[in-house]
Amino acid sequence: MKVYLPNLNGLRFLACMVVVVTHTEMIKWVYGMENYYTEGLKRLGHLAVISFFVLSGFLITYLLMVEKDKKKTVSIKNFYMRRILRIWPLYFFTVLLGLFVWPQISFFNVPGQPSIHSVSYWSIILLYLFILPNVAVKAFVPSPVPLLSPSWSIGVEEQFYFMWPWLVKFAKNILFALFGVIIFYNIVLFILSYLSRGMPDTTPLKIASNVWENFTISTMAVGGLMAWVKYHQKEKILKLLFHPIVDIGTYVLFLGLVIKGVRFPIFHPEIYAFLFAIMILNLSSNPNSFVNMENRFFNYMGKISYGFYMFHILSIFVVFKLMKPLFDGLPHQVVSLIVIAISAIFVTVISSLTFHYLEEPLLKLKSKFSTIITGDMAKSKSKK
Repeated sequence: MKVYLPNLNGLRFLACMVVVVTHTEMIKWVYGMENYYTEGLKRLGHLAVISFFVLSGFLITYLLMVEKDKKKTVSIKNFYMRRILRIWPLYFFTVLLGLFVWPQISFFNVPGQPSIHSVSYWSIILLYLFILPNVAVKAFVPSPVPLLSPSWSIGVEEQFYFMWPWLVKFAKNILFALFGVIIFYNIVLFILSYLSRGMPDTTPLKIASNVWENFTISTMAVGGLMAWVKYHQKEKILKLLFHPIVDIGTYVLFLGLVIKGVRFPIFHPEIYAFLFAIMILNLSSNPNSFVNMENRFFNYMGKISYGFYMFHILSIFVVFKLMKPLFDGLPHQVVSLIVIAISAIFVTVISSLTFHYLEEPLLKLKSKFSTIITGDMAKSKSKK
């Protein structure tokens, strides 16, 4: 069986570019330059990561539901093998560089960041090697390995992957299970936030609260809700969500909320996740979607987006450090444009190399553990 969902590679790339803009301004801030590293931009960067989580929840839930229907069960072993082949090679490659190579080269020292040897060295190493970077970034502030900071979201996704096939396999009613995840996440968040209120960030309970706050599995469950709608072809819901007013209105509403800097007092990430989920459903399933990103450029950039995301902050840092002497006297807006443009080219080269020589050979092995052909393989085979 083949499953190809259009436009999603373009969405991955655009989300990556938002993160690039955010971190470009962050590095200017680190070096004491005039910048746009405001709370609003930080929130926008975090929302871009939330869009990755929603997309993962949508795709993984949908594919597991298809597998369960086709095979009458979900193969946990095969699911884990597919995720290992997709995530681990590049993750561990970047982690080994970040832990054992970059700290040994003075060029990669980030101003104001502690040395990896000045903190609990083995704790840092073990957290990253056991794919718990989201715990590491909250337990050690500021981070002694700042060039690995993007990996926190990979940790969140891996923990999601660990539990999700069990949920789909054994849930008698997946819809209730998804709502249960959203409610459970928020109850635990409320309890931890209440108990840790006023505590220093270094206390275990506060660290646990901060880690849980970033472990927004509820946003993945929101993506799963839209996967449920798509899988069961709920015509009335689809007709409503595919309506041009809803399709276009979702983008308008999202942009308005972002520009106004709206932060909801409760269910904040879930509300934005719901808007992302509507966008994803329209992009992937609405033949008359308002937005169309199905072209060779977006497809390729989305295909290499994992490496793009993992190496982008390293690329920004290198470009900025090499070119900083040339920036004197230039408006900081011009500096941003230069750094973003050159960094994007630099990281595209790096991520293309890592994709073709590290990721792609192992991705071809995924078919041995798959009953459903997805992504580019499904697209290419459907053309034959």
